[in-house]
Amino acid sequence: MTILELAINRQKAGMAKEFSATRARFVKVLQEEPTVTGDGKWRSFFTVDEGVNPEDVLVGITEWASMEAFGEAADRLLPLEAAAQYFATFDILAYLQIQPEDGGDLDLRLLSGPDQIVEFAVRAIKPGQGDEFVARRTALFDRLATYDGYRFDREFVVVGDETTRAVIIVWESAEAFDKAAETVFALPEYGEFMAINDVQTYQATTVEL
Repeated sequence: MTILELAINRQKAGMAKEFSATRARFVKVLQEEPTVTGDGKWRSFFTVDEGVNPEDVLVGITEWASMEAFGEAADRLLPLEAAAQYFATFDILAYLQIQPEDGGDLDLRLLSGPDQIVEFAVRAIKPGQGDEFVARRTALFDRLATYDGYRFDREFVVVGDETTRAVIIVWESAEAFDKAAETVFALPEYGEFMAINDVQTYQATTVEL
């Protein structure tokens, strides 16, 4: 089964050019790996992360043929100078290996529409709240699905971590996202769901072509 490598990184202050240049070099090396089956990147424009400028945040997803393939490639790539130069230009907001909770695959092309808004959130279920998670998540996302312009959401489990979850939410346009945002945060279902989660990072993004 494929594995998704999710990286949400904030470029260090004053290093925008270095971040972009070193990332391009590292991604070029990464794309030469035969077990990389897909990739994409998204630029944040809104976050709830305290003290974080969304303009400094880039979300990247790399799809690997398997967890074993990812591990073997990491052993080869991490010692490279290209990796060291790139890693020196950013701070990690989230770095996870994830798989769809429903056991299916994720077609990254569904996240790449030029007009779409894609939300990424990583949150940890609070201790003792595991039994509440599914019911409260279902109530919230069933409500979100009634909004105009709401395309879909996918929930992800984190490899090696039973309490952390990631979610990707796709809206058809910025207009649909903005209109929904006017009321979503006031929904009782939203408050009830967020009460049992600790948000590690949240980014609303547009695809970076």
